[in-house]
Amino acid sequence: MRNSKTGLTMVELMVCLCICAALGVAGSAAWYGMLPDLELDSAVRDVYTVMQAARIYSIKERTEVAVSPVQGPGLEAFVDNGAGTDAGNGRRDAGETLICKRVFPPAVDVVRITFSAGRLRFNSRGMPRGAGSVCLRNRKGKHLGVSVAISGALSVKESKDGGSTWKRL
Repeated sequence: MRNSKTGLTMVELMVCLCICAALGVAGSAAWYGMLPDLELDSAVRDVYTVMQAARIYSIKERTEVAVSPVQGPGLEAFVDNGAGTDAGNGRRDAGETLICKRVFPPAVDVVRITFSAGRLRFNSRGMPRGAGSVCLRNRKGKHLGVSVAISGALSVKESKDGGSTWKRL
């Protein structure tokens, strides 16, 4: 009778472990290289979400809604009805309803906000009080932004030359 044993020898097992370790190191390096772009994409989606939520809320509730930068950096949308003291001042006063707020990852910088007084406001019909944009940059130098047209339409844009020219995505 023949005695057959199956399995891996110690050498075969060590070779497999070395191959898995090498693939793991290469994969984690690739992931770390992609992380700044993923954070920037997430921040741009957050900007788009805050602006779209503000616009929809202004139409739904027939009220003035403002989008304003916050420390962190980030953006917040709130009802700018002067529940505290001043209506329509573009700053969130005590008593004004917060609609949504997003804070960006630390690796994402706000390059510029081109709205009047640095704030975007939607009237009760969802129309902005002027066109403008929010432009963001990551630590690799990639630029993305969100533009608001005078009609209220939102669009995501990208710059390949450091923010001089923009292309709609």
